Amino acid sequence: MPRKYPVPTLEEQALSNTTKLMVDSAKNMAKFIGIMDMVDPQLANAKMIVMMQQIKELVNSIVPPHLRLKISLQCFMYHMCDEYRGINCFYNYDLLIVKLAEAIFDTRNLKVISSWHLYTISAQYVLFKHLSCMYKLQVLDMSHTWVKDHPYFIEILTKGLGNMPNLEEFTLESNCTDNIIATIALSCKMIRNINVKWSKGVTNACISDLLLCIDLKNISLRKTGVNEFGYKKLLMKHSCLESINLVYLLAVGDETDVSHNIGSVTENNLDRYLGYTKDVSNIINMKNLREFKMRPNIFRLTIPCDDNSKALRILPLFPNVKDVQINNYNFFNNYHTLHDVLKVKGSTINSLVFAYGIINLNSLIDISLFCPNIESLSFHDCEFVYNEAEYEECFRKFKVTPSLQLVKRLKIINEHDNESTSSNDKLFKFLVSYCINIQSIYLFIRPSNLDDKTMADILLLNPMKQLEALMIMQNHYLSMSTVQLLMGHCDNLRYLSCSDWKIHPEQLNIFNASLKINNIDLRICTTDEDYRHYLHNTIHKSKDLLYS
Repeated sequence: MPRKYPVPTLEEQALSNTTKLMVDSAKNMAKFIGIMDMVDPQLANAKMIVMMQQIKELVNSIVPPHLRLKISLQCFMYHMCDEYRGINCFYNYDLLIVKLAEAIFDTRNLKVISSWHLYTISAQYVLFKHLSCMYKLQVLDMSHTWVKDHPYFIEILTKGLGNMPNLEEFTLESNCTDNIIATIALSCKMIRNINVKWSKGVTNACISDLLLCIDLKNISLRKTGVNEFGYKKLLMKHSCLESINLVYLLAVGDETDVSHNIGSVTENNLDRYLGYTKDVSNIINMKNLREFKMRPNIFRLTIPCDDNSKALRILPLFPNVKDVQINNYNFFNNYHTLHDVLKVKGSTINSLVFAYGIINLNSLIDISLFCPNIESLSFHDCEFVYNEAEYEECFRKFKVTPSLQLVKRLKIINEHDNESTSSNDKLFKFLVSYCINIQSIYLFIRPSNLDDKTMADILLLNPMKQLEALMIMQNHYLSMSTVQLLMGHCDNLRYLSCSDWKIHPEQLNIFNASLKINNIDLRICTTDEDYRHYLHNTIHKSKDLLYS
């Protein structure tokens, strides 16, 4: 049985009740001031100021300073529709709640701003307005926010960044400029991660500033104005970089977008492009890649396979690589090369992704034999070649090679209706039967033939006691009996996706009600966003390399 929700502490209860007090106060104020505003707007505004001051004094008298920030953030996330919209009133609930929260908002202790979508639009603008006072901020993620439409967005953001000496992570997609990068380099000496992809305002001029960020380890410059000369200068002169993402736009026949990931470092199959491309000076080829053996910090590698397996052989050139993605792997052409490479390099790999390839049992055996530290396995649109005659031999080998027992995260995706659907079901059953310490499973096979009997057989072999998240999407054969089996076997289960299963909505409602009555800490998920929420909250910045 999954674990129950912990009993809330006295502090949590007090914070919840204080937040409710402020929300209820906003309700009453909206109704009272809304009616008064129709008669005398000036008097209504004066009355609102007096009432807000009284509530501020009340909250400050009962709430310690270090807890006021939590109350403010909870209020910022409180979305409420205006029930009195029929009244000609400017003072709606959301705005008054934000004003009350802003009155006790303590910016000095705020360390992370990332999930902007959780806050109301008014709250987002309040947070943005106070950026220059957030001296202790460590993580600033400006993606998915409405404030980027502010007419003075760049000016306010630049001023705020100038007062953030402790900032370690910064994200601003599509709106960043060289001036912002210069401000970060000058004021944020502890910066470690920068993501400014899709920002055409970032050019080669920012490279000199990035070189001043001596602790910078990860940077995403995808689809920016930085060209190959800027990349070369950054890669060769910055001593601490561990990950850098690049995208070049090449004229390949028509204007085809070819992605190259360094740090993520990608070696592309150049032969098919050479006949169409006149200028190949900006393509990263094998000769260029061999120069990266002087850069021991690279830890992420993306390798597209070709028929002669040359690309796979670059893997041993990177001494510290841990996360590897192999595209277009075909065991008919690449098996022996993969066997040799994993034999030499497999001991350092923690995460392995196969995308758009053909996998067989021998490939899985090599992973189990030569990757003793493997924690994450992903298969994206792969075909699994399964020979019943080889099963007994493979079973015997797996019994004496426990590496797969260390796998904690498993992802299998097949978005196309084809003959590989059944093979992916077999791949799932085969792997899950041996990954006894599995913590998260994401299975998206369209359509999937996985049924209750198969899940019962898997749980008989592997009860999956450590499983925390099970996301099986687009399945119409699993039913409530599988849910009951999972409840009985998986003691740590916290996230379960069963909305696409063969379960009647009424059954699902009854099940949700029973979880609430019995205080079971189990979240029924409906979208991929829930899975990302799990990864963010439990594995924080998962190193899963399935680039979509």
